[in-house]
Amino acid sequence: MRIISANLGHRTERTLDALAMLAPDVLCVQEARSDPDWIRGLETELGMRAWVTPNPNNSKLCTGILVREAVFVDEPQLYPHAWSWHIPPTDLTIRLVDEPNTPWTVISTHHAYHSPHLRVLEAEDLLRAVDAAGRFGRQLVIAGDMNELPRRRFDGNVPDIDWGAVTDLAHRRHRAHHINGTWFSATAVDDTLIDAGLVDAAVFVADRFDRPRVSATAGFDRPDQGGEARIDRIYLTDSLADKLYDCLVIDVGSDHQSVLIDLSN
Repeated sequence: MRIISANLGHRTERTLDALAMLAPDVLCVQEARSDPDWIRGLETELGMRAWVTPNPNNSKLCTGILVREAVFVDEPQLYPHAWSWHIPPTDLTIRLVDEPNTPWTVISTHHAYHSPHLRVLEAEDLLRAVDAAGRFGRQLVIAGDMNELPRRRFDGNVPDIDWGAVTDLAHRRHRAHHINGTWFSATAVDDTLIDAGLVDAAVFVADRFDRPRVSATAGFDRPDQGGEARIDRIYLTDSLADKLYDCLVIDVGSDHQSVLIDLSN
């Protein structure tokens, strides 16, 4: 099973070709378009079936999930989320051909870019899915653009951001807290999901297989915002983490690099 998270907001001509070459079974997309013709084009280009969640705050931007039809049985079910989201997530329950008795909940998220406090509410809303996974024996994958750093920073490829040196002051306020004269990264999404028992796929693979630390996913041309950052991530239940054997960051020609995980059967 291959799952990819991709922000398509600033895609180039090669983005969809690159994603098609990677052949995901499940593709979680952010900054998709809710236009039906755009969605049909995406389905045709990738050979997958798409579900999207309309965004009441911005008709042009939404989240979505594409699934290769050969991997699931029955009709996937969309689950609505609370009003609190800046861009509502797409929350899809699927049953896999190989595991028809175990539902999988897959959520594509795009957290608020502008408000650490709103991201707290969004992350807490995801706890309903975490709770349901535990109570009903579901597998859970949450993938997307978290728009903030993880609590545990990689010690290899991604340096810490010196928020005091950031010159885009609005961006600093979007992504950090000012406490007792010092700026600290906002990490509510990671804090919430990790504390609730989910696993950051990149951290798990790096630790388990003693591999090089995973690279940044965004910020490459924005030194004014602190530079490189790992804001695109995939989280999953610990039972799924046991099946993880790879997690890669891949350049697909967008302003965000995509995150790919491979799971054994």
